[in-house]
Formats: sequence, structure tokens, C-alpha cells
Amino acid sequence: MFAQHFYSFSAVGGAKLLSPSTWGLLVNNNSTILFALLAGTSKALIDGGMSPGSGIAALQSRLNILGRAVVLFTVSGVLIFLVSTPGSVLGFIAAGFVISLPFLRVRSTRLFIAAGVLILVLPPLVHILRELVFSYSMDVSSDSSISLLITGLCPAVIFLPVYFIGIGLGRIDLRDFTNQIRILAVGIVTATVAFLTSWILTEQAGSMQASVFSTEGRFAFPDWRMEYSLVMSHVNGVTQMAVGVGLAMSVIGVCLLLTRNGAINAILLPFRSLGMCAFTAYIAQFAAVLLLIDQEDYEVPAGFFWWLTLTTMLGTTLWMSIFRRGPFEDFLARFANMFARVPSDRTHELREAA
Repeated sequence: MFAQHFYSFSAVGGAKLLSPSTWGLLVNNNSTILFALLAGTSKALIDGGMSPGSGIAALQSRLNILGRAVVLFTVSGVLIFLVSTPGSVLGFIAAGFVISLPFLRVRSTRLFIAAGVLILVLPPLVHILRELVFSYSMDVSSDSSISLLITGLCPAVIFLPVYFIGIGLGRIDLRDFTNQIRILAVGIVTATVAFLTSWILTEQAGSMQASVFSTEGRFAFPDWRMEYSLVMSHVNGVTQMAVGVGLAMSVIGVCLLLTRNGAINAILLPFRSLGMCAFTAYIAQFAAVLLLIDQEDYEVPAGFFWWLTLTTMLGTTLWMSIFRRGPFEDFLARFANMFARVPSDRTHELREAA
């Protein structure tokens, strides 16, 4: 996420293996997809993982998830009010928490199949809906609820299959070596096929520099193939979403495999600490932007990405050596547990009804 917002790279001609200046394109929007996929996995784990509860336990897990969505949505609004750039994805994550909640107990296999179908169907469908909304009224398109679901940079509807995959992963045994290999293999194959598909369709449709946006700033793809072929930040097309999901699963598979080795696990302590304080670190970047970057021209100082990354990793490593959770993660968990608390008299009534 830091690289997407602050790493300086060239977007001309796409990512190239022998051109380090273009490597930053690998994280463009893909970090958001990884964030959303892990959010789906956390939902499944909150609900009991491989052994989901029933009755009161099921109700409390859903209330817990809704409580987290309330906090994330509120914090997102505050961050956007204080810092206009970079945009906050926490509101989209919160919306995704809510709209994917009805599918929390669907079997993993069905979720994976549904996700595959939706990745092919939703991007062009949402693109059509977005154009209809824009043609109706620009005021309507900027409405917060419509922006979160359809017209925003990370519309929750398009990210629904990403949550499906995350929930499905949270229902399987992630400690099992075979499952870890499968996650990595599926991720690599998915990303590779999507990249090749993008390249083939892009070559047919024309240059990657084709007009993606109209003069009004709206998406204006010149050809239906562009909706399927563009792999660009926040275009949210079919291949973009497939590449992002593939890379996200590859990262998760690699991390799971690396943590099986004790020595490597110790070396990865700073990365693990940063991951355990993910929301805290995400909010910290906005504080850094507010304090250190001019909001008018938003000129990122040279080396800011490296300074922010190393400082945040050092801070989270020191914090996790003392505490069990990051500060915001702790607040989020406490609020969610309080939100999910069912009074003892209501608990008895609900058990009687069940």
C-alpha cells in the first residue's frame, strides 16, 4: 500500500522485468485487492474459521463484523476529511464487509466458483451501471452510498468476488502444506493467464495509451475489449481483478510456506509485526502525509517511501514485542466485541427461540 501511494515509478509501456522504474506497477491496485482478500479471510476466521459456531455464537460473530464495519467506515470518513490524497479504501472495505455478510456460511467450493464467474461478469456490468449513473446525474454519482458500491475507485460490488475468495480461504486449513501449495499454484496460474490475456487483447485493441478517460474524467473505453484487457490502477476490469487476485493468492501462499521454517519466520518478524498492525500502519501513512507533504501540490519528497516503510516497520516491531495487538487493532476488537455483546436475558430468550 505504501508503494502504491508513494513509490515513484514509470507507467509508460507497462511493467517490464528489466526496468526497475516500472516495478511499482505490480502493486498498483493489487495491494487494495490483497487488503480486501485478507479482510474476507479475517471475516471467516472471526466466524470460527473451519468450525463456525451456530445459534448465539453465529449471531455474535455477525454483529462483531458489523461493528468493525462501523468503525472502519467512520475512520475512513475522518481520514478523507483530513487528507484528500491518497484516498482511503477503508470505507470500501467496510462496505464489502456488509454486502458479503449474507454469504459468510456458503461452502468454500461454491464461493470459489461464484468468484470466478463474478470476476468475468461484474466489471463490465458495473461499468454499464456507472455510465448510466453518470448520464443521469453527476450529483447522484457522487452520493457516498453509490460511490462506495458502484462509482468509486474501489467499488464494493466489483470487489465482491475478492471477498468470496477470502472467505473461502478462511474456511480451509491454512496450516496444511498441501493447501498452501494449492493457494500458491492457483495464484501463479491465475495471474499468468490474466497477464497473457491482457497482453493479447491489448495488442488487438491498440496501444495501452489509448484514451481511457473522457474529458469529463469518466471512464470512456474505446472498445469493449479494453474493459477486459486493461491492467491499470483502479480501472477494475476483468484482467485487472484477475491479476490482482492471482498476485494476492501468490503472496499469501508464499508467506504461509515461509512461516513453516522457524529460522525464516524469525527473519520475517518485522514484516509479520507490520501485518499484525496493518490498520494502524494504514492510518499512520495519512498522519505522515498530513504532517510532511504539502496538500496543495502533493509533491512526495524523494525517499519518502523508504523512510515511511522502514520507520513503520521498526515502530510496529517494537510495539508487537510488548503488546499482543496494534493500537487501532485493539480498539477495533474491543469495539466489535462490545457491539456484539448480547444481554444475558436476551441470550436466554434467543436460545429458547432456537
